[in-house]
Amino acid sequence: MIPREHGGWGILLFSVALGVGAAGKFSLSLPLFVIAAFALFFARYPLTLIVKGTSKNRVITWEIIYLSVAILAFIPLLFIFNLWWLVPFGIAFILYLGAYLYLAVSKKQRTVWGEMIGISGLAMASPMAYYVTSGAWQTEALYLWLLSFLYHASSVFYVKLKVKHKTIPDLALSLALKLKMARGLLLYLGMLLVAVLALVFGNQVPVLALLAYLPLMGKAVVGALSPSRVTSIKSLGWTEVFHGLVFTGLMVVIYRFYG
Repeated sequence: MIPREHGGWGILLFSVALGVGAAGKFSLSLPLFVIAAFALFFARYPLTLIVKGTSKNRVITWEIIYLSVAILAFIPLLFIFNLWWLVPFGIAFILYLGAYLYLAVSKKQRTVWGEMIGISGLAMASPMAYYVTSGAWQTEALYLWLLSFLYHASSVFYVKLKVKHKTIPDLALSLALKLKMARGLLLYLGMLLVAVLALVFGNQVPVLALLAYLPLMGKAVVGALSPSRVTSIKSLGWTEVFHGLVFTGLMVVIYRFYG
C-alpha cells in the first residue's frame, strides 16, 4: 500500500537531501533515518484510511508493518547512535500527524492551510537529516526546516493558479485580471522574500541563500503574467519536481561552498 501523494514523495526526498547536503557529511545512522522517515510517510496513508473508518485487514496490516519498520529503524538511532535530540522532533511529528489526520477526516486536507500543514511536517526531515548526519545539534538545523518549508509551500499557490488557468476559456486576460488571479501566489512570494532576507541579514543562513529561490520567482512571475494551460496535472507535478531538484541542488552548493 503505497501513498498516492507524489508531491509528498518529492518534498520528503528533497528535504532529506537538503539536510544531508548542508551537513556535508555521511553517517552510518543516515540509512536508518531514511528508512524510518519513509516508513512513517508510508504509514500516513493507511492510518488516514483507518481514522476515516476503514477497518479492512489489509489496511491495518500495512499500518502495522510500516510502524514496525519505523520503530525498528528509530530505536538504534537513540540507543546506539545516541541521537536523543530526535525525541523532540518525534513529539513534534506526532502533533503534526494529529493535525494532518484531523484535516483529512474533516475534508480540509486540500485547502491552502491544510496543504501547508502537510508540507510543514514533511519539511521537518531537513533538520532531522542534518542532525542525524552531523551527529550534533545546532540551531542552524531549524532554519533548514524554514528554508525548505518556504520553498515547497509556494507550490500550493502556483498549482492552484495553474488549475485556475485550465478552467478559463480565453487566456487573453488584462494585466489587472492576471494579477488578481495570481494575488495569492504573489503575496506569498512577497512574504517569502521578506522572510529569507530577514534570515540573511540576521546571519542565520548563507548570504547567497536567496539565489536558490530565483528560479522559483522567475517561474511564478512568468506563470502569473503569461497564463498558459498545462497538459495535465501529472505534467505539472513533474515540473514542480524538476524545480524542487534545482532548488535543493542550489541550496546544497550554497551551504557547502558559501555557508
